[in-house]
Amino acid sequence: MSTIKLLVVDDDTDFAESLADMLEMYGYATEIAGSGEEAMETLREKYFDLVLMDMKMPGISGIETMARIRSLKPGLKVVMVTAFTKSEFIRQAMQDGAVGILHRPVETCELLDMVSFLPSNGSVLLVDDNPSHADSLKKSLEKEGYRVTVSSDLEMARPGISRGGFQLLLLNLPLPDGLANEFFRWPGGGEGPDVVYITETLPEELDDKPVISLRDIIVKPFNMENMMSVITERTRTSG
Repeated sequence: MSTIKLLVVDDDTDFAESLADMLEMYGYATEIAGSGEEAMETLREKYFDLVLMDMKMPGISGIETMARIRSLKPGLKVVMVTAFTKSEFIRQAMQDGAVGILHRPVETCELLDMVSFLPSNGSVLLVDDNPSHADSLKKSLEKEGYRVTVSSDLEMARPGISRGGFQLLLLNLPLPDGLANEFFRWPGGGEGPDVVYITETLPEELDDKPVISLRDIIVKPFNMENMMSVITERTRTSG
């Protein structure tokens, strides 16, 4: 699995660098942005798993920046860092989409617990035996804030699916050697991730099969905007 990447957004440079140093000690990759505006510029150009953001900053606030992030990259998680203790501020942050709150001064154990738990959300397993197609789709998903693992073989991907390590399974059909048929016979139907099938034509394998939580079928050629809408909806409802 690739290194988890975090963007730390805070106008207090010393504090931001302290958080970044702490995270890097434990193997995370970090970058720092000194304002909401700088954060948005960075997010347009680079992929991150998680944003740690100060709630109160000059210019656009952390709350407003989070709203812009949700519009730009719906799958990207944001944790607010704040010195506020008033419940109405914290409630507003959670209602507006924050997935967690860290209070200043940030305790190392709380930070690591928050960061280690959250990146599993929005995680996608793409099973596609076409390397070019898989790479293109992976880049599109990562641009929208999703963590993506690619496998050309369902059997190789089986342990991660069985452990519940992914929120969504994108399965490109047809796969060679009857792998899709094998998938349909796996035990534990309904206990795995949501499944979105990508296919040019509806294959016979989909007829009357006990698939795991079948929610959508996307028929090629597909519109990327429509596909992202389906994926965002699936990850939100299954998270």
